[in-house]
Amino acid sequence: MKKTKVLLVSVVACLVLLSSFLLLNAAEVVVPADYESIQDAVDAANPGDVILLEEGIYEESFTVNKDNITIESIGSPENTVIRGTITLESAVGLSVNSLSITGPGDGIRVRGNCQGGAPALTVNNCSMSGNIGSGIDFSSGAVYDGVTVKNSEINQNGADGINLGSVGENVVIQGNEISDNGAITATGIGVRISGGVSDVLIEGNDIAGNAFANIHPQSG
Repeated sequence: MKKTKVLLVSVVACLVLLSSFLLLNAAEVVVPADYESIQDAVDAANPGDVILLEEGIYEESFTVNKDNITIESIGSPENTVIRGTITLESAVGLSVNSLSITGPGDGIRVRGNCQGGAPALTVNNCSMSGNIGSGIDFSSGAVYDGVTVKNSEINQNGADGINLGSVGENVVIQGNEISDNGAITATGIGVRISGGVSDVLIEGNDIAGNAFANIHPQSG
């Protein structure tokens, strides 16, 4: 029993040291100065890295499938536009700051197992507006823990503003404008909350004019 405890403590200590090492060695890279595309920067990134976007229009969708990555604009969100979908897939700790995201799908899509070790997703000072799908969509089958959406505009999306689908917990939606969603789908909702989602705090938002309902909790 003592040997087992000593081994467990040693493993935990090694993981803590590795995590500290990765954070201390986190890097900042700039797109397009260092990498031609955001996906190239993500593929080359290590946990803790910050990907800075110069002002411009980025015609791409990309997937983040590694932990603790930050993507943010060097300039203003109005002038740093992603025309595509950001997908968080089976990872945690994605931070998206000061960007505009609009395009033919969802603005941000979450899928897979996104829980453990860090909040799944943090979005701050962004615009997810004018997407054909939802502004932020937690896809069927996603499992997530820890989501914060603050100080953002989520307007005039074709489906929902925020679709908290599937199974999740510990969600904060605060200080946002969420309006006129359901521009294409008559059942579009400002904030849709699946019956499998718990511990949701919605406060200080301007939520109005959404097609079917502004906030719609669904039964489990």
